[in-house]
Formats: sequence, structure tokens, C-alpha cells
Amino acid sequence: MPTVGFIGALLTAGPTPLPMISPSPLRVVELTTGEQISAELLDVNEQSMELRLRGGAVVEVPRAFVKSIAHLPGWQDVIYEDFETGERTGDDQPTRWTFTPPTPLPAGQFGWTTTRVASGSASGRVQFTFQRGKVTERVQLNFPNSNQAVTISGDLHFAQYPVRQTQDATRWTMIFDADRVQILAGNHVFASGVGTGVLTRVEVQRDANASVDFDDLLLQSRERKESSSRRNSPPIDDARDCLTFFDGNRFYGHVQRADGRQVGWKFGEREVITNWSDVRSIRWRTERLEQHPHVSGQIARVRFRSWWHLSANAPGDVLEVAIRRQDNQGYSMRHPLLGPFEYPADQVAEATPIFNGKRSVLLQGPLEFGQKRTEWKGSYESASSDQSVRRFLRVITTGVEPSGPKTFLGSPHLRELRAGRMTTELWWNHQRIAILNTFLSRHQAGSEIRIPIPRGTVRSGANAWEIRQTALTSSGTTFDSCQIGPVYLESERLDAK
Repeated sequence: MPTVGFIGALLTAGPTPLPMISPSPLRVVELTTGEQISAELLDVNEQSMELRLRGGAVVEVPRAFVKSIAHLPGWQDVIYEDFETGERTGDDQPTRWTFTPPTPLPAGQFGWTTTRVASGSASGRVQFTFQRGKVTERVQLNFPNSNQAVTISGDLHFAQYPVRQTQDATRWTMIFDADRVQILAGNHVFASGVGTGVLTRVEVQRDANASVDFDDLLLQSRERKESSSRRNSPPIDDARDCLTFFDGNRFYGHVQRADGRQVGWKFGEREVITNWSDVRSIRWRTERLEQHPHVSGQIARVRFRSWWHLSANAPGDVLEVAIRRQDNQGYSMRHPLLGPFEYPADQVAEATPIFNGKRSVLLQGPLEFGQKRTEWKGSYESASSDQSVRRFLRVITTGVEPSGPKTFLGSPHLRELRAGRMTTELWWNHQRIAILNTFLSRHQAGSEIRIPIPRGTVRSGANAWEIRQTALTSSGTTFDSCQIGPVYLESERLDAK
């Protein structure tokens, strides 16, 4: 069998999608601002959430700043074993681990971490069993003592590529579907072959006194389509936490804790522990927050590289941050909700400057207007009323009826809107500063409006701001149904370039 002497084809930076390599399952974290980032979920309690971002940075986020957390689109955990609660033998490592999926998997990936044991002299191995019709095919990776290279044996033919071996922990990933099988060592392609049948069994074995340890075993399947029963689920209840299951069912209760493997939650008076393999997503109840987190510096919209095997229309990882430092190694960023963190340069697809100054979050998430709510009142404490600073409100809207100059003349309610009825307005210190409808000429989800605040409107100390709606008629029963938020207060100096 060919062996590995390791030099490897490094996956380059840029728009090319990356393999989903992480010691524990990746989740999509949606913040209350509507932004999202994929991360490993390390711990959740009732006050905070600990996440590990790409590149290894760990951040602790107030739980109230997170709207939802979910599997990556199209993927589902089958089993995750970190051996923190499982049985180990000898030197605190398993000798044998075998798993048979409940149903054979036509597509998915299996990841595991290897660590070299300097005192060991025996070997370990990872074996995959595939079934193609009546034919059984096996692939085995052999991890001999530290002086020898990793080899592949079995029934399938693989093209192998050189990848350097190190004494550091290495994350291995086997990705499979009907067309091909790839094995990665870190970000390096180790072996590639044609597709095989469905995966029916995974076995990890470590001999006594082996020179390799195995940990963080993760098997995930790729979904072909979502359960149709999910479409019949009841609507979200914002007053309680909501768990959506892969079978389409939704349960409402109170999430007490979670990590990479399980979710602990309370359903009525009953406390339940559920594996993440059953849970598609968690959506937390809505809370009104009076905090106004902020960042200062070069504010930029950062788009991160996507992952392999995500659908083209899946929302991407995008954050608006203050970039504190940028070099060939990576970025030092600060997000108003996530706080400061470092990010590898090869994980960033694009960083687009927005402005240089200060951004404060006035309203974190989108609020529904027009039915149960027709106004919103907030406050803001300003440290200064410096007149050399230009201030703006940046507002994200969805569904606001347009009445801008380019609005199609046959648009519903255009005449009433231009007469000042059924409008959605922004007020600051009891002074109207904008009618949002006039900034829009067509319906568009996630429309972004930046509104200059007249000089002298923002006072030093306490300030009051409002979102108000006017009714379509004098009876006051019909208002524009729309979403408003997040809302940011932005400041930049007059001499900023």
C-alpha cells in the first residue's frame, strides 16, 4: 500500500468553500441583530453561551444576545462522542468503539482527532464499512507507531497525497457521497477516491500501548430534504423557548443548558435531556434589553468563507464588526455582542468598509409592527453632544410600504402614504427625523436605510427615541404590517475620511 510522507495541497483562501473541520459539531448561531456565525457550541446556561469560533477563538456571549442556534443547513448529527461521560480503559483512552447507524447513510462525514503518544509502540486503526447492493466494501486507515506513515488498506482504490505528520493533534475527516470519497488531514487532502455505497458501520480501535489516541468522534449525515411535517408546525411562541425537531415537531418550554452533545430543557414540569441528533434548532424567547453595546473604529461588513456541501441559497456567515488589526496572519475584530476575537485570514472571504467611527446598538432584533404593536419607545444615554460629530440612524426594515420618488404609481396605498397616512416614523427627543416609507421605492426584505440626525438633536445625557406608526384612516384600525430592526446609532467625526 502507498504511504504518506506528507506535504499536502493546502486549501487556499478566497471564495472557495472550506471543509467543515472542527473537534465538535458546528452550529449556526443567529444573533439578535439578525447576523449569523457558525461556531462550536461549548456550553449554554441560563445566563451565557460559550462558543468556539473558526481558528479557535473562544467567546462568551450573554444568552439574551442570541436568537437561535441550529444545525448547519442540510446536515444532521448522527452521533458525537467526546468520551467525557463514556467508559475509557488504561490510559484514559478507549480500546474499541463501534457504531452502526440506525439507517445506512448515503452521504455524510465522519471526523476524529488523533494525538501522538510518545511512549507508545503499538498501532490504532479506523475502519469504514460500505454496502453497495450485495457487495460489502471496507476502507481502513492504519495509524502505526510514530516513526511510520499512515496507510490506507481495503477494497477501494484511493489516490493519496503527501501530508506532513506532526506531534500535534490532527483532525481527520472522511467525506462521502455517491460520487466520491475524500479523506482530509486538517485542511489537507490525504486521499481521494470514487464514491461507494452507503455507510453501514464505523469502527475505531486502539491497541494496548498504542502510539496514537483517538478522540472527538463525530458522524454526520447530509439531508436530502426536510421533513414535510415541519411545514405544519405551529408558529413560534416568542414568550417561550422553542425546540424544533428533525421530524418537524416543535416543543415549547425553557432551555436550561446545552453543549455539543445534548440539550437540557424543561417541558411543563418535566425536565428532559435530548440529543442534538434529534434537534434541528433552538429558538430562544424574546427579551427586551436596555443595554446598548457598541464598537468603535473601522466598521466593516465581514463575509466569511462558506462550507462544503451547503446549498447555494443557504445564508452565509456575515458579521459587522470593528476591525482593530489586519495582517497576513488574520484579523483582530470586535463585535458589539460577541466582544473581541481573533480570526484567521484564510477564513475570511471579504471585508467591506462601512464607515469609521462608533456604532451603538439601539434595537437588537426585528420587531413586528402593524398588528399588536404600533409604537416602540427606547432610551439612550449619550456621553457627549459634540457638534463636530455627524450622527446617523441605520435602520433595517422588511415589509415597509414604499412611497419613495421611484415607487410604482399603482402601488397599494401610495396616495395615502404620500398624504401622511399609514406611515412608519422615527422620532428623537420628540422630534420627527424620518418617515421610513419615503426612503423606499419598492418592497425588499432587509432594506437598509441610513438617516442623518439633525445637528443638536442628540443631547448630552438622557435621550428618548421612538418608532411610531400612523393609521390608514381616522378610525385608527389599519397600520402598515412590517418589521423594524436592528437599529443602530452611528457617529463619525466631520473630518473623518
